[in-house]
Amino acid sequence: MKKSCLFLLAVTLVLTCLTGCQTLNPVEVIIDGEGKFPASMAGTWKANRSKWKITFEEDGTISSAVINMGNRRIVPGQTRRVPLKKGGKGIYEPGQWTVQYSPDSRELIVEIVMAHIRLEMGGRIIDGSASDTFMGVVSEDGKTWIALWNSVPDYTAYVPDPVKMASKPGGSPQGKLIFTKVE
Repeated sequence: MKKSCLFLLAVTLVLTCLTGCQTLNPVEVIIDGEGKFPASMAGTWKANRSKWKITFEEDGTISSAVINMGNRRIVPGQTRRVPLKKGGKGIYEPGQWTVQYSPDSRELIVEIVMAHIRLEMGGRIIDGSASDTFMGVVSEDGKTWIALWNSVPDYTAYVPDPVKMASKPGGSPQGKLIFTKVE
């Protein structure tokens, strides 16, 4: 009897972990209405005046992004450690990323959250987090996306004393970016 109870308890724990302890998808995709993300928009989109590159899959998820801070390619859900100049090191830990698309208006909104970034180089350290949002309409031919870029950085620079580098409430509007699909 005791062995049966222990066995049932073990099975219950395993089933609970299999069904209730799953990790969240690192990219949430929201499609308005009954539509779906256009497969023609899958691929890499490069911004005209910054380092940003965003790669979409056919279902609308982002498989990677080159972010402005450090010009590094980041994969959602994966912490990246990189060597820097002067024997330094960098850590990039992405948070939850979101893609929202409206098939009727062709409006695309992307939020890329970096839960933690730490850059150590030559005795200087920058440590914090950031959220960047891009919102705009994709052209009818699906090759251009003009997006308003809003950045909400929250960094502290240690040079050598801590200096807070947080943005204004609501973020820092960076202006328009023109993303073009890389063929």
